[in-house]
Amino acid sequence: MVNFDWLRDIFDRFIIAISNYVGFLQRQCDTTAINHASEVPVRTIDQATTIQVHRKNIWVAPIDKNKYYHLEHFLVDSSPWKPVDIEEYLPIDPL
Repeated sequence: MVNFDWLRDIFDRFIIAISNYVGFLQRQCDTTAINHASEVPVRTIDQATTIQVHRKNIWVAPIDKNKYYHLEHFLVDSSPWKPVDIEEYLPIDPL
């Protein structure tokens, strides 16, 4: 119906995204099954027991620094078990 034309493109993009995600999960499942069935380890013992620490991203846009300043200090000062609503800090378009 004409009343739902605005929904058609959004729904089509959603279906494509879900379909791509299903394909990704299937490929991951296949890879995991192959790795579990293999008698050769995927990683060496040295690789499995080594932790690589990456440098943090020190470049932060000023607008992001201002946006998250209040949240950062609130989280530092509050109790770890206190729930925090972070809805306003989430990206509008996460993709």
